Amino acid sequence: MKTVAEHVRAGLERARKNGTRTGRPIGRPRVYIDRIEVVELRSQGVSWRAIADKLGAGVGTVRRIYQMPPADSTDACQNPIAETLLGIGRGGSR
Repeated sequence: MKTVAEHVRAGLERARKNGTRTGRPIGRPRVYIDRIEVVELRSQGVSWRAIADKLGAGVGTVRRIYQMPPADSTDACQNPIAETLLGIGRGGSR
C-alpha cells in the first residue's frame, strides 16, 4: 500500500511530465496580434474596445501595439521591455 508521501510524489511527477501543476497548463497562452490589422481597423474608425474584443486582447495591449513602430523599421527596438529599461530605440541614449 502506498503512503501519502509516495502518492503525492507520484502525482507531482505525472504533472511535471504533462506540463502542469494544478491540472491547468502552466502559464498563460501567448496571444499574437497582427499590428497591421489593428492599424487598419483603427483607420476605419473602430473603437479601441471593439478592436480589443475582436482580437481577444485588452484595450491597453491593442493601444500599445498600435503605437509601436512597424517591425520592418531599421531603428526600431524589437524588445519593448529593453527599450523601456535601457532607453533605446526611441531616440534615448544611455
